[in-house]
Amino acid sequence: MDTQVLSKLWAKSDGTTIREHTDKLLENLKLLQQLYGDLIENALDPEEREIFWKALELACEYHDYGKMHCWFQKKVGNPNLKPCKLPYRR
Repeated sequence: MDTQVLSKLWAKSDGTTIREHTDKLLENLKLLQQLYGDLIENALDPEEREIFWKALELACEYHDYGKMHCWFQKKVGNPNLKPCKLPYRR
């Protein structure tokens, strides 16, 4: 996803952007891996270890992308919001 877009859209009503929030979550994932990585990996089958960390990284990256929707942005008060278009109805 375009970093510029994620840097303008909000994840929280305090103005925290989706990019800021996601980057913080990715930092926390690295900390989790540093502090508890061996313990977690010992609970996994060897062939699952790499995919486990990659799956967590992807989950962290994409978990808030639904917040890009203009109605969510309106709800959190983002002043950078473009007007929402209503879906076409017959």
